Amino acid sequence: MTAYDDPDFRKAYDGMPRSTLGLAGAGEWPVVRQLLPALEGLDIMDLGCGYGWHSQYFLESGARSVTALDASPAMLEVAKGKCEGLGAVKFIEAGIEEWKPGDDSYDLVFSNLALHYVLDLGPVFKAVGRSLRKGGLFIFNIEHPVFTAGVDQSFLETDKGLIWPVDGYFAEGWRDTVFLSHHVRKAHHTFEGLVTGLLSNGFLIEALKEVSPSDEDLVKWPEWAIELKRPMMLVVRARLTEA
Repeated sequence: MTAYDDPDFRKAYDGMPRSTLGLAGAGEWPVVRQLLPALEGLDIMDLGCGYGWHSQYFLESGARSVTALDASPAMLEVAKGKCEGLGAVKFIEAGIEEWKPGDDSYDLVFSNLALHYVLDLGPVFKAVGRSLRKGGLFIFNIEHPVFTAGVDQSFLETDKGLIWPVDGYFAEGWRDTVFLSHHVRKAHHTFEGLVTGLLSNGFLIEALKEVSPSDEDLVKWPEWAIELKRPMMLVVRARLTEA
C-alpha cells in the first residue's frame, strides 16, 4: 500500500488545488503542456498516472492509446473513472520500478511528479528507452534536486526571513520527509545523476525547465509566492536517439 492509499493522507491530498481543479490547479501544468508534442495519433505511456488527469487530457487530445500505470489501487480507480469512454486506455497496477516493457512501443512516455519515489532511476530510464520507438519522447516532471536535498523539505525561519536549507546534496538516496503533515519517503537524485542517466541510455535532452509560479498563479494563489525562493520542480524533455 502506498501513502496515497492511506485514507487520512488521501483526505489531505484531495483538498489540494491539483486534486479539486485537476490540471488547472497544478502549477507546473503550463510548463509541462508547453513541452508536449502534438498528441493526435500517439501511443502514450503515463508512468505514475495518479488520478488520471494527464491520461484524460491525452485521450481528449486525440491520442491513439494510453497505458496508465500506478502503484496505488485507490488512485487507479479514480483514473479509470476519468478516462472511461474516452478511447483506448489500459491500466496497470504496479510500481514504476516494476514496469517491464513488452512488445508494446510508445511515441511518448510521460511521468509527472512520480519519479522521486524511485530510488534507482537507471533501470527506469533503460526501460523507457526500450519501450519507445526511435525518435520517441520521454517527458517527465520530478521534484527538483534542490528541493529533495532540502532539510526536512521545509523552510527555516531566520532573522533574515525564510531560507531553504540544503544538506547532503551529493548523497543520493532516500529522504524521510513530511508532506501534508504525513511522513513520506522520497528519493533524492542530483542534477548530474538525472542528466547522466538520460545520456547514458541514448537520450538527447531537448529542454530543461525549472518551474516557478506565473503572475496569473500568484493572483489566484498568493501563498504560492513562497515557491519563488527555490525551485521545487524540474521538467525534462528528452528524445530517444538510439533504439
